[in-house]
Amino acid sequence: MTPEPAELAATENLLILVTHPGEEVTRCEALIAEACRRARTPLLVVLSDGSGPHGDQALAEARAAATRSAARRLGVPEHRVFLLGLMQGRTPRPGTALHAKLVAALIFLMWSRDCGVIIVPRGDSPDHDCAWSAAEAVARETGVGLLAA
Repeated sequence: MTPEPAELAATENLLILVTHPGEEVTRCEALIAEACRRARTPLLVVLSDGSGPHGDQALAEARAAATRSAARRLGVPEHRVFLLGLMQGRTPRPGTALHAKLVAALIFLMWSRDCGVIIVPRGDSPDHDCAWSAAEAVARETGVGLLAA
């Protein structure tokens, strides 16, 4: 039986990989709050910059600021928030060199923060597919747990 993400918040250090800025609130708010309440502040990683289909830099900066603010409100200090900044809609496909570098970066972050489980919200976009496939590769290569939020 697979444990629920909220149960893991009591016993594991979590890396929460969200695809777009804002998903930390819309998809993972309860989990983040529970982990912080249990003094197991998660590592929050945001894959894309939220710039929209035209790469709007001002929009990306505004969404980054909103993500940092939301994380603080939920109890996640800035040093535990990583904005990878990949352009929304242009995240790398599995099998590409950039995807392999993304996996390596996630492994580094997980191990440097002693995370035992990676949690990823599922979705129906190429960006969500990228996040999930990267998380699958991290789990496969390291043996850490993987759960969909």
